[in-house]
Amino acid sequence: MDSQAGKQAGFSLIELMVTIVIFVMLTLTAVSLGSSWLVLSDLQKSESVLKMAHSKAKALAIRNANGTAAGLQITGQKVFICAGNVAGGGCTASTAIWSAAFAKNAAVSISDSDSSDITTIQLDRTGLAARALTYSITEKGDRVNGKLV
Repeated sequence: MDSQAGKQAGFSLIELMVTIVIFVMLTLTAVSLGSSWLVLSDLQKSESVLKMAHSKAKALAIRNANGTAAGLQITGQKVFICAGNVAGGGCTASTAIWSAAFAKNAAVSISDSDSSDITTIQLDRTGLAARALTYSITEKGDRVNGKLV
């Protein structure tokens, strides 16, 4: 009589449990890396939007060489570029020449030597701001810092 005729083929419960634990650990690692990648992507997008807005405002200021030439206004998650004086929130969606949105969860902060939370940047006819400006963009604990030149 054959001794293996009564045995069933397949995996034991312990083998299945080990496989499931390894699969769960790999899945958690992938989710963590994916989340970090999305945050970095949002930071890069917001930094790119801010630099592009500053460059476009500088170009407009140089072309619009009448006194107070141009500026940009940051309102919430949007940035607007307008010709002329943008002080006092005068640059809005209806008066903007160009606008863009930052990443949804990114917090953009601009500062100079006197003020830590600037929402309006005024440029003269040479395309320069009155003071050197630095920026900080944060999201979920990650931060990007730089200078607007």
